[in-house]
Amino acid sequence: MVMHSVGGKLLIRKTGGYGHNSGEFSDLENLIRTAKIEHWPVDQLRLQARNLRRHSPRKLAALIRAIRTFGVLVPIVVDQTGKVLSGRARLACAIELGLSEMPVIVVSHLTDAEKRLYTLADNKIPELSTWDLPMVKLEIQELFLPYLNLDFSLTGFDTAETDRILGSLSSDTDGADNEVPELENLAT
Repeated sequence: MVMHSVGGKLLIRKTGGYGHNSGEFSDLENLIRTAKIEHWPVDQLRLQARNLRRHSPRKLAALIRAIRTFGVLVPIVVDQTGKVLSGRARLACAIELGLSEMPVIVVSHLTDAEKRLYTLADNKIPELSTWDLPMVKLEIQELFLPYLNLDFSLTGFDTAETDRILGSLSSDTDGADNEVPELENLAT
């Protein structure tokens, strides 16, 4: 499988004979096609005994503010019994906010060991990425435009981080690949 982005869209070219063009779907594609978002009462969701990640009060406060502003846009992943596999912090924030229901995706195809492995992977894999600082700087510049009147603190970036990104990308980011494109004039 080959993946690349063109014009902001992710294009995937398969090397095998599966997919909608072949008339067949792989097991993975069938799982994706049949996944449904359900809404479950919060009191039916159960936390795993082992909490793999610790969430700081700052993170939880930021997440609460984001949920109040944007809503719950990422479902909690649970097994058939309601055990939370992904979304522990979102559930804690929902309880704090007094929400009675949460969107969930119910996983039924994993063994108990695979559920535990998924939980580890779901928590660790995001740490393997890095920020594209020139693009982050451009995004911040565009979102700070006065006429947008946005509360940038909803992103989780604090003022010092934002100032560092806007002021200087750091001494180790020299070179043409790290130049930040000029902010284009945006129509209002």
